[in-house]
Amino acid sequence: MENDADSDMLDVPLPPGPSRHFNNSAYENSKVLTFINNTIDNINAALCVWPHGEVNVVLKRVKEIEHQRGTVNNASIGHGQTSKNAKMKVSYRQMKYSWPGNTPDEAWRFTCILAILHEINTAILSNITVTKRDIYYRQPELFRKQETVDRYIDDIAFTCGVTRKDLRVTASPKGLLCGLALTANDIFEPDNIPGARVQLVSSDLDDITAQHISHLRWILVVEKEASFKTLVEKRFDTQCSLGPGLIVTAKGYPDLNTHLFLRHILDLARTTSQPLPVFSLVDCDPDGLDIHRCYSTPPRPNIHEADASIPDLHWLGVDIIEWLGEKRVMDRCLTLTKRDRGRARGILGRMVEDDGEAVVGMGIGDGRSRMKRCLQTMLMLGVKAEIQAVDDEAVGGGLCGWLERGMVEARGY
Repeated sequence: MENDADSDMLDVPLPPGPSRHFNNSAYENSKVLTFINNTIDNINAALCVWPHGEVNVVLKRVKEIEHQRGTVNNASIGHGQTSKNAKMKVSYRQMKYSWPGNTPDEAWRFTCILAILHEINTAILSNITVTKRDIYYRQPELFRKQETVDRYIDDIAFTCGVTRKDLRVTASPKGLLCGLALTANDIFEPDNIPGARVQLVSSDLDDITAQHISHLRWILVVEKEASFKTLVEKRFDTQCSLGPGLIVTAKGYPDLNTHLFLRHILDLARTTSQPLPVFSLVDCDPDGLDIHRCYSTPPRPNIHEADASIPDLHWLGVDIIEWLGEKRVMDRCLTLTKRDRGRARGILGRMVEDDGEAVVGMGIGDGRSRMKRCLQTMLMLGVKAEIQAVDDEAVGGGLCGWLERGMVEARGY
Protein backbone atom coordinates (compact mmCIF):
# COMPACT_ATOMS: atom_id res chain seq x y z
CA MET A 1 0.00 0.00 0.00
CA GLU A 2 1.00 3.65 -0.25
CA ASN A 3 3.31 4.93 2.46
CA ASP A 4 1.84 8.30 3.49
CA ALA A 5 4.73 10.45 4.70
CA ASP A 6 4.51 13.71 6.61
CA SER A 7 2.26 16.47 5.28
CA ASP A 8 3.48 19.94 4.48
CA MET A 9 2.13 23.30 3.30
CA LEU A 10 3.03 25.76 0.56
CA ASP A 11 2.10 29.41 0.07
CA VAL A 12 1.65 29.78 -3.67
CA PRO A 13 1.01 33.20 -5.27
CA LEU A 14 -1.58 33.28 -8.04
CA PRO A 15 0.09 34.45 -11.27
CA PRO A 16 -1.08 38.01 -12.09
CA GLY A 17 -0.14 38.12 -15.76
CA PRO A 18 -0.75 36.25 -19.01
CA SER A 19 -0.44 32.50 -19.17
CA ARG A 20 3.07 31.11 -19.36
CA HIS A 21 1.99 27.76 -20.77
CA PHE A 22 3.30 28.43 -24.23
CA ASN A 23 6.59 30.29 -23.79
CA ASN A 24 8.61 28.39 -21.21
CA SER A 25 8.19 24.76 -22.19
CA ALA A 26 11.88 23.92 -22.65
CA TYR A 27 12.74 24.89 -19.08
CA GLU A 28 9.72 23.07 -17.63
CA ASN A 29 10.46 19.97 -19.73
CA SER A 30 14.01 19.94 -18.37
CA LYS A 31 12.66 19.95 -14.81
CA VAL A 32 10.57 16.88 -15.59
CA LEU A 33 13.46 15.07 -17.27
CA THR A 34 15.72 15.85 -14.32
CA PHE A 35 13.17 14.38 -11.91
CA ILE A 36 12.80 11.23 -14.03
CA ASN A 37 16.56 10.76 -14.40
CA ASN A 38 17.17 11.28 -10.68
CA THR A 39 14.40 8.81 -9.85
CA ILE A 40 15.86 6.12 -12.13
CA ASP A 41 19.39 6.78 -10.83
CA ASN A 42 18.19 6.36 -7.24
CA ILE A 43 16.40 3.12 -8.11
CA ASN A 44 19.49 1.73 -9.87
CA ALA A 45 21.71 2.69 -6.94
CA ALA A 46 19.37 0.95 -4.51
CA LEU A 47 19.23 -2.19 -6.67
CA CYS A 48 23.04 -2.34 -6.74
CA VAL A 49 23.10 -2.86 -2.96
CA TRP A 50 19.92 -4.93 -2.80
CA PRO A 51 18.55 -6.08 -0.36
CA HIS A 52 20.14 -3.38 1.79
CA GLY A 53 18.98 -0.50 -0.43
CA GLU A 54 15.45 0.90 -0.45
CA VAL A 55 13.85 0.91 -3.90
CA ASN A 56 11.11 3.52 -4.01
CA VAL A 57 9.58 6.51 -5.76
CA VAL A 58 8.40 9.54 -3.77
CA LEU A 59 5.64 11.81 -5.11
CA LYS A 60 3.73 14.73 -3.64
CA ARG A 61 -0.06 14.69 -3.61
CA VAL A 62 -2.27 17.73 -3.04
CA LYS A 63 -4.54 17.34 -0.01
CA GLU A 64 -6.27 20.70 0.12
CA ILE A 65 -6.11 24.12 -1.55
CA GLU A 66 -7.13 27.15 0.46
CA HIS A 67 -7.61 30.35 -1.52
CA GLN A 68 -6.25 33.39 0.29
CA ARG A 69 -8.09 36.66 -0.06
CA GLY A 70 -6.57 39.76 -1.56
CA THR A 71 -7.77 43.27 -2.26
CA VAL A 72 -9.18 43.70 -5.74
CA ASN A 73 -9.32 47.02 -7.54
CA ASN A 74 -11.16 46.73 -10.85
CA ALA A 75 -9.55 49.91 -12.11
CA SER A 76 -6.05 48.51 -11.76
CA ILE A 77 -6.57 44.81 -12.45
CA GLY A 78 -7.16 43.85 -16.06
CA HIS A 79 -9.14 40.98 -17.44
CA GLY A 80 -7.80 37.61 -16.44
CA GLN A 81 -5.71 39.05 -13.62
CA THR A 82 -5.96 38.48 -9.91
CA SER A 83 -5.03 40.66 -7.00
CA LYS A 84 -1.30 40.93 -6.45
CA ASN A 85 -1.92 39.82 -2.87
CA ALA A 86 -3.96 36.74 -3.79
CA LYS A 87 -2.35 33.45 -2.77
CA MET A 88 -3.17 29.80 -2.36
CA LYS A 89 -2.19 27.82 0.69
CA VAL A 90 -1.63 24.27 -0.47
CA SER A 91 -1.36 21.33 1.88
CA TYR A 92 0.14 18.14 0.48
CA ARG A 93 1.52 14.82 1.61
CA GLN A 94 4.47 12.81 0.39
CA MET A 95 3.57 9.41 -0.99
CA LYS A 96 6.28 6.72 -0.98
CA TYR A 97 5.85 3.80 -3.36
CA SER A 98 8.22 0.90 -2.66
CA TRP A 99 9.31 -2.24 -4.47
CA PRO A 100 8.78 -5.08 -3.88
CA GLY A 101 6.81 -3.67 -0.96
CA ASN A 102 4.93 -5.54 1.70
CA THR A 103 2.00 -6.47 -0.54
CA PRO A 104 1.34 -7.09 -4.25
CA ASP A 105 -0.60 -3.80 -4.31
CA GLU A 106 2.53 -1.84 -3.36
CA ALA A 107 4.52 -3.42 -6.17
CA TRP A 108 1.67 -2.74 -8.60
CA ARG A 109 1.55 0.98 -7.75
CA PHE A 110 5.33 1.26 -8.07
CA THR A 111 5.17 -0.41 -11.51
CA CYS A 112 2.36 1.88 -12.68
CA ILE A 113 4.36 4.98 -11.80
CA LEU A 114 7.46 3.76 -13.61
CA ALA A 115 5.37 2.95 -16.69
CA ILE A 116 3.88 6.46 -16.68
CA LEU A 117 7.30 8.06 -16.18
CA HIS A 118 8.54 6.08 -19.18
CA GLU A 119 5.69 7.39 -21.36
CA ILE A 120 6.33 10.98 -20.22
CA ASN A 121 10.06 10.66 -20.84
CA THR A 122 9.45 9.29 -24.34
CA ALA A 123 6.95 12.04 -25.18
CA ILE A 124 9.29 14.85 -24.11
CA LEU A 125 12.33 13.43 -25.89
CA SER A 126 10.27 12.76 -29.04
CA ASN A 127 8.68 16.23 -28.88
CA ILE A 128 5.16 14.80 -29.11
CA THR A 129 2.05 15.12 -26.99
CA VAL A 130 0.10 12.10 -25.77
CA THR A 131 -3.29 11.91 -24.13
CA LYS A 132 -3.96 10.32 -20.77
CA ARG A 133 -6.20 7.91 -22.65
CA ASP A 134 -3.29 6.93 -24.91
CA ILE A 135 -1.16 6.07 -21.88
CA TYR A 136 -3.92 3.97 -20.33
CA TYR A 137 -4.59 1.94 -23.49
CA ARG A 138 -0.92 1.07 -23.96
CA GLN A 139 -1.11 -1.12 -20.85
CA PRO A 140 -4.76 -1.41 -19.76
CA GLU A 141 -4.10 -4.69 -17.96
CA LEU A 142 -1.51 -2.95 -15.81
CA PHE A 143 -3.38 0.27 -15.02
CA ARG A 144 -6.78 -1.46 -14.62
CA LYS A 145 -8.70 1.84 -14.89
CA GLN A 146 -8.22 5.34 -16.32
CA GLU A 147 -8.30 6.96 -12.89
CA THR A 148 -4.97 5.30 -12.03
CA VAL A 149 -3.23 7.15 -14.85
CA ASP A 150 -5.02 10.43 -14.12
CA ARG A 151 -4.08 10.41 -10.43
CA TYR A 152 -0.39 9.68 -10.89
CA ILE A 153 -0.01 12.19 -13.73
CA ASP A 154 -1.38 14.91 -11.45
CA ASP A 155 0.97 13.82 -8.67
CA ILE A 156 4.00 13.83 -10.98
CA ALA A 157 3.16 17.31 -12.29
CA PHE A 158 2.75 18.69 -8.76
CA THR A 159 5.95 17.01 -7.60
CA CYS A 160 7.92 18.54 -10.49
CA GLY A 161 6.28 21.94 -10.04
CA VAL A 162 4.98 22.05 -13.62
CA THR A 163 1.71 21.84 -15.52
CA ARG A 164 0.35 18.74 -17.19
CA LYS A 165 1.16 20.30 -20.55
CA ASP A 166 4.81 20.42 -19.49
CA LEU A 167 4.66 16.64 -19.09
CA ARG A 168 3.58 16.49 -22.73
CA VAL A 169 0.36 14.88 -21.54
CA THR A 170 -3.11 16.20 -22.20
CA ALA A 171 -6.69 15.03 -21.76
CA SER A 172 -8.81 13.85 -24.66
CA PRO A 173 -10.91 16.72 -26.08
CA LYS A 174 -14.19 17.24 -24.28
CA GLY A 175 -15.26 20.83 -24.76
CA LEU A 176 -17.05 22.32 -27.76
CA LEU A 177 -16.78 25.82 -29.23
CA CYS A 178 -18.49 27.90 -31.87
CA GLY A 179 -17.42 31.25 -33.27
CA LEU A 180 -13.65 30.91 -33.60
CA ALA A 181 -12.25 31.80 -37.02
CA LEU A 182 -11.06 28.56 -38.59
CA THR A 183 -8.18 30.27 -40.42
CA ALA A 184 -6.31 33.48 -39.82
CA ASN A 185 -7.57 34.72 -43.21
CA ASP A 186 -11.25 34.60 -42.26
CA ILE A 187 -12.89 38.01 -42.53
CA PHE A 188 -15.96 38.52 -40.41
CA GLU A 189 -19.24 38.53 -42.23
CA PRO A 190 -22.50 37.43 -40.55
CA ASP A 191 -22.80 34.47 -42.95
CA ASN A 192 -19.09 33.70 -43.24
CA ILE A 193 -17.60 33.27 -39.77
CA PRO A 194 -18.64 29.82 -38.54
CA GLY A 195 -21.87 30.55 -36.72
CA ALA A 196 -23.01 26.96 -37.12
CA ARG A 197 -19.64 25.22 -37.32
CA VAL A 198 -18.85 23.48 -34.05
CA GLN A 199 -15.31 22.50 -33.18
CA LEU A 200 -13.72 20.49 -30.41
CA VAL A 201 -11.67 22.49 -27.93
CA SER A 202 -8.14 21.54 -28.91
CA SER A 203 -5.13 21.26 -26.64
CA ASP A 204 -2.87 22.55 -29.46
CA LEU A 205 -3.20 26.19 -28.52
CA ASP A 206 0.03 27.38 -30.12
CA ASP A 207 -1.75 27.43 -33.49
CA ILE A 208 -4.41 29.87 -32.26
CA THR A 209 -3.21 33.44 -32.82
CA ALA A 210 -4.65 36.92 -32.33
CA GLN A 211 -5.87 36.87 -35.93
CA HIS A 212 -8.23 34.01 -35.15
CA ILE A 213 -10.03 36.05 -32.49
CA SER A 214 -9.82 39.58 -33.94
CA HIS A 215 -13.54 39.56 -34.79
CA LEU A 216 -14.70 38.58 -31.27
CA ARG A 217 -16.45 41.01 -28.94
CA TRP A 218 -17.44 38.65 -26.10
CA ILE A 219 -17.18 35.06 -24.81
CA LEU A 220 -20.03 33.01 -23.35
CA VAL A 221 -19.35 29.88 -21.30
CA VAL A 222 -22.39 27.57 -21.21
CA GLU A 223 -22.88 24.75 -18.73
CA LYS A 224 -25.00 22.40 -20.84
CA GLU A 225 -24.40 20.95 -24.27
CA ALA A 226 -28.13 21.17 -25.03
CA SER A 227 -28.18 24.92 -24.33
CA PHE A 228 -24.97 25.33 -26.34
CA LYS A 229 -26.61 23.62 -29.33
CA THR A 230 -29.68 25.83 -28.99
CA LEU A 231 -27.56 28.99 -29.16
CA VAL A 232 -25.59 27.59 -32.12
CA GLU A 233 -28.81 26.79 -33.99
CA LYS A 234 -30.03 30.34 -33.38
CA ARG A 235 -26.63 31.63 -34.58
CA PHE A 236 -26.25 33.67 -31.42
CA ASP A 237 -22.50 33.93 -31.99
CA THR A 238 -23.06 35.98 -35.16
CA GLN A 239 -26.54 37.45 -34.70
CA CYS A 240 -26.03 38.97 -31.25
CA SER A 241 -26.55 42.75 -31.38
CA LEU A 242 -23.36 43.27 -29.38
CA GLY A 243 -21.27 41.84 -32.19
CA PRO A 244 -19.79 38.42 -32.92
CA GLY A 245 -18.74 36.23 -30.03
CA LEU A 246 -17.39 32.87 -28.98
CA ILE A 247 -19.60 30.24 -27.31
CA VAL A 248 -17.89 27.46 -25.32
CA THR A 249 -19.14 24.48 -23.32
CA ALA A 250 -17.33 21.74 -21.43
CA LYS A 251 -20.61 19.79 -21.23
CA GLY A 252 -20.77 20.16 -17.45
CA TYR A 253 -17.86 20.65 -15.10
CA PRO A 254 -14.85 22.11 -16.94
CA ASP A 255 -11.89 19.99 -17.98
CA LEU A 256 -8.33 21.32 -18.06
CA ASN A 257 -8.27 21.73 -21.86
CA THR A 258 -11.29 24.03 -21.78
CA HIS A 259 -9.77 25.99 -18.87
CA LEU A 260 -6.51 26.49 -20.76
CA PHE A 261 -8.26 27.33 -24.03
CA LEU A 262 -10.32 30.10 -22.45
CA ARG A 263 -7.33 31.48 -20.59
CA HIS A 264 -5.30 31.49 -23.81
CA ILE A 265 -8.02 33.34 -25.74
CA LEU A 266 -8.37 35.98 -23.01
CA ASP A 267 -4.60 36.48 -22.83
CA LEU A 268 -4.40 36.88 -26.61
CA ALA A 269 -7.17 39.47 -26.50
CA ARG A 270 -5.33 41.49 -23.86
CA THR A 271 -2.24 41.70 -26.07
CA THR A 272 -4.18 43.07 -29.04
CA SER A 273 -7.00 45.52 -28.46
CA GLN A 274 -9.51 45.78 -25.66
CA PRO A 275 -10.01 42.83 -23.28
CA LEU A 276 -12.86 40.45 -24.05
CA PRO A 277 -15.65 40.26 -21.47
CA VAL A 278 -16.46 36.67 -20.55
CA PHE A 279 -19.83 35.52 -19.20
CA SER A 280 -21.23 32.29 -17.78
CA LEU A 281 -24.67 30.74 -18.32
CA VAL A 282 -25.43 27.96 -15.84
CA ASP A 283 -28.43 26.30 -14.23
CA CYS A 284 -29.89 27.95 -11.16
CA ASP A 285 -28.93 25.11 -8.86
CA PRO A 286 -25.95 24.38 -6.59
CA ASP A 287 -24.14 22.43 -9.31
CA GLY A 288 -24.55 25.28 -11.78
CA LEU A 289 -23.07 27.83 -9.39
CA ASP A 290 -20.29 25.38 -8.52
CA ILE A 291 -19.47 25.03 -12.22
CA HIS A 292 -19.12 28.83 -12.41
CA ARG A 293 -16.77 28.64 -9.42
CA CYS A 294 -14.69 25.92 -11.09
CA TYR A 295 -14.08 28.12 -14.13
CA SER A 296 -13.14 31.04 -11.88
CA THR A 297 -10.63 29.13 -9.78
CA PRO A 298 -7.44 27.22 -10.65
CA PRO A 299 -8.08 23.67 -11.89
CA ARG A 300 -7.46 21.06 -9.23
CA PRO A 301 -5.45 19.19 -8.19
CA ASN A 302 -2.43 20.76 -9.93
CA ILE A 303 -1.91 24.19 -8.36
CA HIS A 304 0.65 25.01 -11.04
CA GLU A 305 -2.27 25.46 -13.46
CA ALA A 306 -3.31 28.51 -11.39
CA ASP A 307 -2.95 30.84 -14.35
CA ALA A 308 -5.71 28.94 -16.18
CA SER A 309 -8.41 30.42 -13.93
CA ILE A 310 -10.86 33.12 -15.05
CA PRO A 311 -11.41 35.26 -11.93
CA ASP A 312 -13.39 37.96 -13.77
CA LEU A 313 -16.01 35.60 -15.20
CA HIS A 314 -19.37 37.40 -15.08
CA TRP A 315 -22.30 35.28 -13.91
CA LEU A 316 -25.38 36.05 -16.03
CA GLY A 317 -27.63 33.46 -14.40
CA VAL A 318 -30.00 31.78 -14.50
CA ASP A 319 -30.92 33.65 -11.28
CA ILE A 320 -34.19 32.51 -9.74
CA ILE A 321 -34.67 35.88 -8.01
CA GLU A 322 -35.02 37.54 -11.40
CA TRP A 323 -38.03 35.36 -12.23
CA LEU A 324 -39.98 35.36 -8.95
CA GLY A 325 -42.80 37.33 -10.55
CA GLU A 326 -42.83 35.38 -13.81
CA LYS A 327 -45.36 32.55 -13.47
CA ARG A 328 -44.40 30.95 -16.78
CA VAL A 329 -40.81 30.56 -15.58
CA MET A 330 -41.60 29.62 -11.97
CA ASP A 331 -43.98 26.91 -13.14
CA ARG A 332 -40.97 25.20 -14.73
CA CYS A 333 -38.91 25.14 -11.54
CA LEU A 334 -37.90 21.82 -10.00
CA THR A 335 -37.84 20.76 -6.36
CA LEU A 336 -34.51 20.85 -4.53
CA THR A 337 -33.27 17.42 -3.52
CA LYS A 338 -31.58 16.60 -0.23
CA ARG A 339 -28.27 16.53 -2.08
CA ASP A 340 -28.98 19.98 -3.58
CA ARG A 341 -29.62 21.43 -0.14
CA GLY A 342 -26.38 20.01 1.22
CA ARG A 343 -24.37 21.40 -1.68
CA ALA A 344 -26.04 24.81 -1.40
CA ARG A 345 -25.18 25.04 2.30
CA GLY A 346 -21.62 24.00 1.54
CA ILE A 347 -21.19 26.75 -1.07
CA LEU A 348 -22.71 29.35 1.23
CA GLY A 349 -20.31 28.27 3.95
CA ARG A 350 -17.37 29.07 1.64
CA MET A 351 -18.59 32.50 0.62
CA VAL A 352 -17.42 35.54 2.56
CA GLU A 353 -18.94 39.02 2.25
CA ASP A 354 -16.36 41.71 2.97
CA ASP A 355 -16.33 45.12 1.30
CA GLY A 356 -13.38 45.59 -1.03
CA GLU A 357 -12.27 41.96 -0.81
CA ALA A 358 -12.67 39.20 -3.35
CA VAL A 359 -13.18 35.54 -2.64
CA VAL A 360 -11.43 33.83 -5.51
CA GLY A 361 -13.91 31.94 -7.65
CA MET A 362 -17.18 33.42 -6.45
CA GLY A 363 -17.13 36.62 -8.45
CA ILE A 364 -16.41 40.16 -7.45
CA GLY A 365 -18.67 42.57 -5.60
CA ASP A 366 -22.28 42.47 -6.79
CA GLY A 367 -21.86 39.14 -8.59
CA ARG A 368 -20.88 37.40 -5.38
CA SER A 369 -23.73 39.02 -3.49
CA ARG A 370 -26.20 37.91 -6.18
CA MET A 371 -24.98 34.34 -5.92
CA LYS A 372 -25.37 34.34 -2.17
CA ARG A 373 -28.91 35.72 -2.36
CA CYS A 374 -29.75 33.22 -5.11
CA LEU A 375 -28.60 30.27 -3.00
CA GLN A 376 -30.48 31.56 0.05
CA THR A 377 -33.64 31.99 -2.04
CA MET A 378 -33.32 28.49 -3.46
CA LEU A 379 -33.07 27.06 0.05
CA MET A 380 -36.00 29.15 1.30
CA LEU A 381 -38.34 28.28 -1.60
CA GLY A 382 -37.04 24.74 -2.04
CA VAL A 383 -36.84 25.07 -5.82
CA LYS A 384 -34.24 25.30 -8.60
CA ALA A 385 -34.39 26.27 -12.27
CA GLU A 386 -32.67 24.99 -15.39
CA ILE A 387 -31.52 27.09 -18.33
CA GLN A 388 -34.36 25.61 -20.38
CA ALA A 389 -36.85 27.47 -18.17
CA VAL A 390 -35.84 30.67 -19.98
CA ASP A 391 -37.04 29.95 -23.51
CA ASP A 392 -39.07 31.66 -26.20
CA GLU A 393 -42.39 30.72 -24.63
CA ALA A 394 -41.56 31.90 -21.11
CA VAL A 395 -39.52 35.05 -21.69
CA GLY A 396 -39.90 37.94 -24.08
CA GLY A 397 -37.14 37.71 -26.68
CA GLY A 398 -36.37 34.17 -25.58
CA LEU A 399 -33.02 32.96 -24.32
CA CYS A 400 -31.04 35.04 -26.83
CA GLY A 401 -32.82 38.27 -25.95
CA TRP A 402 -32.42 37.62 -22.23
CA LEU A 403 -28.71 36.91 -22.69
CA GLU A 404 -28.16 40.14 -24.63
CA ARG A 405 -29.86 42.18 -21.92
CA GLY A 406 -27.81 40.48 -19.24
CA MET A 407 -24.54 41.07 -21.08
CA VAL A 408 -25.37 44.75 -21.56
CA GLU A 409 -26.24 45.16 -17.90
CA ALA A 410 -23.14 43.27 -16.70
CA ARG A 411 -20.69 45.22 -18.82
CA GLY A 412 -22.49 48.54 -19.28
CA TYR A 413 -22.33 48.54 -23.07
